[in-house]
This record gives sequence, structure tokens and C-alpha cells, in this order.
Amino acid sequence: MTQPKALLFDVFGTVVDWRGSVIRQLEDFGAKHGLTAADCMMCAAHNDDLAAAQALGFQTAFICRPKEHGPGQSKGLAPTGDWTHAVESMTELADALGC
Repeated sequence: MTQPKALLFDVFGTVVDWRGSVIRQLEDFGAKHGLTAADCMMCAAHNDDLAAAQALGFQTAFICRPKEHGPGQSKGLAPTGDWTHAVESMTELADALGC
């Protein structure tokens, strides 16, 4: 597995339909900077977003957000896929990436 050259965050899913939008943005950005989906890592706390990103060829990082939906949150507390990384924090992801 190569080191990612770009990290993407699931804010796209909150703001727009990222599955379509991020592909167009990546194609434009990639054309300018020589990046492919495999060069990028989708970072999210949502397993379904990571599954979609993985299907497109992205590297993936599950970052747990146990209080995202309040103290009674019962889903999204653990990775459910074979993600590139599964971590508890951005700091842990940085360590895993050797940053």
C-alpha cells in the first residue's frame, strides 16, 4: 500500500452528494496534479461512505466519532469493513501514516 498523497474528509457527504461530486473534483484535481483515486484516502466515521470510496479505488480510514450523535449513539462506533486504517483519532491516523 502506498502512502496517500491526498486526504479527503466526509464533509462532502454533509454538504453535497459526495459520491458524484468528489469523483468530478478528483478527476479535475488529479488531471492537474497526477493523482488517481488510489493516491487518495477517504477519512470518515461513516462505514457506508468508506464502502463507496473503497469501491471507487480510494484508500480508506475509519476515524471513530463516538459522540457524533450524542451520548446515546449506538451505531458507527466501530469499523465494519476492511479499511486501510481504523483509528480512534486524527492523531492516531497521523501516527499510522508516519506523519
